Amino acid sequence: MLKTPDFFDQSLPAGFDGVFEWSTLSSRVFPKFSGEDFMDIDSVMEKNGRFLHFETKSKFSKIPMGQQITINAYHKLGCVTYIFLLFESDEKNLNKIAGIGVMYPNDTGRKILNIKDLNYVQRFELLVKIVKEWRRDAENKGSLSLKQLPVQEKIVEKIVEIKCQCWLCRLKDWFHKIF
Repeated sequence: MLKTPDFFDQSLPAGFDGVFEWSTLSSRVFPKFSGEDFMDIDSVMEKNGRFLHFETKSKFSKIPMGQQITINAYHKLGCVTYIFLLFESDEKNLNKIAGIGVMYPNDTGRKILNIKDLNYVQRFELLVKIVKEWRRDAENKGSLSLKQLPVQEKIVEKIVEIKCQCWLCRLKDWFHKIF
């Protein structure tokens, strides 16, 4: 289900081929008020069994819990690199990148890159560099990790542990601690 259909219609993606009305399907499958619904992945690329996922958000929005659970599950597969792009507003224009986060398959958290001292051209070039590094790694069937961060160490600001707080994940954590 599109949350902002007017905005979506103004910023069509590459290769746009129409809109499927997911809410019609979800209303017939999922119980009302269950919180279950379909979600989108903003962009996906596959090469040699390695995947690059993009998630784009306004810098004022948060990743919903269901999406967080999905990202964590994909991450555990060990073949998915996530790039999180934060934009200055809901207008997701590459000239308006406000933040970049990267989560490589072997990492325990998401790296938040400090780009505040970079202009928009430099921010975009940094994004290009990260994607090119992923592509080289995928071509060589490698395994990106923190030690192979494709940018200078000085711009790594912090590592944020991604930990879901839903009841199921807390129960799993508790179970693993006991056994």
